[in-house]
Amino acid sequence: MSQRSLFDSWNETPVTWGLIALHFALYGLMVSQAPVVTRETLRAFGGQFNPDIWSGETYRVVLAGLLHGSFLHVVMNNISLYVLGRLLERLLGSSAFATLYVLALLAGNVASLHFIPPMVVSVGASGAIMGLAGALFVLLLLDQRGRFLVTRPSGRYMFFAFVIFYLLFGKFVPIINNAAHVGGFVMGGLFGLYFWSRIPGENLPRWLGTGILIASVAGLTLMATRGIKPTGTYAWHFYHGLEAFYKGNTEDARRQLLLARHQQETPRVLNYLGQLSFQTQNYKDAATYFGQLQKQKPEHLGLWYYLIKSLHKSQQSAQAKQMFEKASKQLAEREKSRSMFEDATRKNQELQYYWAHLYAANHQDKQALLLYQKLLDQDPNNINLHNEIAWLLVTANNPEYRNPVLAEKHARFAVDRSPKSSATFLDTLATALFAAGKTREAIKVMRQAIQAKDAKDVMPHLHYQLRRFEKSIHPQKRRAASTRKAPSNNPASRPSTRKVLAR
Repeated sequence: MSQRSLFDSWNETPVTWGLIALHFALYGLMVSQAPVVTRETLRAFGGQFNPDIWSGETYRVVLAGLLHGSFLHVVMNNISLYVLGRLLERLLGSSAFATLYVLALLAGNVASLHFIPPMVVSVGASGAIMGLAGALFVLLLLDQRGRFLVTRPSGRYMFFAFVIFYLLFGKFVPIINNAAHVGGFVMGGLFGLYFWSRIPGENLPRWLGTGILIASVAGLTLMATRGIKPTGTYAWHFYHGLEAFYKGNTEDARRQLLLARHQQETPRVLNYLGQLSFQTQNYKDAATYFGQLQKQKPEHLGLWYYLIKSLHKSQQSAQAKQMFEKASKQLAEREKSRSMFEDATRKNQELQYYWAHLYAANHQDKQALLLYQKLLDQDPNNINLHNEIAWLLVTANNPEYRNPVLAEKHARFAVDRSPKSSATFLDTLATALFAAGKTREAIKVMRQAIQAKDAKDVMPHLHYQLRRFEKSIHPQKRRAASTRKAPSNNPASRPSTRKVLAR
């Protein structure tokens, strides 16, 4: 592009070029402050984190649409903005184009207030850009005579197909905020109808176009008002349930998650209710939740462990064995369905790992230990395997296979060689120490586990364990006092160590 044509383009489409410059400037500012862009970086710079908006930071609804999560993200979005913006800004005029862009951005992010999980941080201009695509989509449909947009029929159909594909693609890719895409697209389409009504000689009355725009803005305002203060909604209860879960507040977490489930029974709610029940040893409820979740996600191998273990622990062993048979068939089928692009050795190890988990869940302690040991022989420094072996040596259903001393050795190996403090590893070590009668040391290690950065997903379990360890001290003190007053030949029994950690 020559200097003259670039100057002309800037004069004809100043809003488009201004937005592109703003996007790159904000991205440059962000990476200059934080070269490695993380979820917390995006949140700190104004990304859309819905709980922050609920707390009054409403500016995020706008600012999130100007930020981007990576260099590729900002480049790809602005290529799309350049292509669509140059066309539509010339057609609509800069004022109408700017209005369309702002409305689509707001519509996409307001839709995100209602439809994305509350713990997600969302950024990007794609909602607004999909608004441009929505307006162009409607204008191409209405302008069949080509009065304003001269294109080949094949070009129109390719554009229609691409937009529909992109919307469908976003539905199945977890990292894409498709709520913003759909919200922006719908608002853009409605604005396209409004603009068409302003063209003399066309068959859409001006009053109808005006009514469409007013209704669109009114609907957006109502959705925004409800989204900014969503008290009593699914998202509200789910978020507060997670917050309580991550802090180990079991009762608050259960109450909020049950209220969320009453609003909408999603896999996420069932999973957290199952985890909460499992981690606090309420196995009957855990079996119910994981059973419902397994029906919704039958291909999820990790769920079988929780379901089978919960059934056994809640005295439903016959049903647990049936579930084990189903899980075994599914795992055997997974072994057969190997892709030519997969690493056969790595996949075999992963599947053996799953087998060991299934055996442990089904109280087949010997088979599980042998398989874990086989995997450990292949990879002696694998800290995850050391941790799994330690855990099974403490929690084995058959007392014959419990060995707290050996469990402590494996657990210390995992803790000492972990590059960062792991709540799961520390929990295993604390449980081994408790089983070995080293209660005070176990309490100290468990408190370290609670402080670990990765503790939030197992926080209810960690607090449950800490309370159990601390309670065991008081009976020991009473027994010691009783022994001093009246010696007894009955030895103090070791506290039970049966429990299962949510992995």
